[in-house]
Amino acid sequence: MDTTVFRMFEAQAGRNVAAKFFDDYLGLLPVRTASIVAGIETDDRERALDAAVSLKVVSAMVGARRMEGCAGALERQLRLGNAPAPTAAKRLLSRNILQILAESQRQGLLTRR
Repeated sequence: MDTTVFRMFEAQAGRNVAAKFFDDYLGLLPVRTASIVAGIETDDRERALDAAVSLKVVSAMVGARRMEGCAGALERQLRLGNAPAPTAAKRLLSRNILQILAESQRQGLLTRR
């Protein structure tokens, strides 16, 4: 987690808005990642691609650099028609979610309100 990015967002939007956005981001991580995996599983490239782009953008907004990079790599693979195996994508995304939660807790981002 790049807290500099989050602090800039917080300064622009206000503490409460930034905290709510971050809480929503965390709450929607499983939904967004599940959508990527489901798109890969069902060979729905557009669904997986839309979810990957969405995840990349919101991750950038909160400073979740690893997830941003992971989603960006998935986006590139999907655009090239080289979707990873669903289990590999799920494992990678899940590992990133756990890292975000651990780092957010360590940096006190889960209790910013």
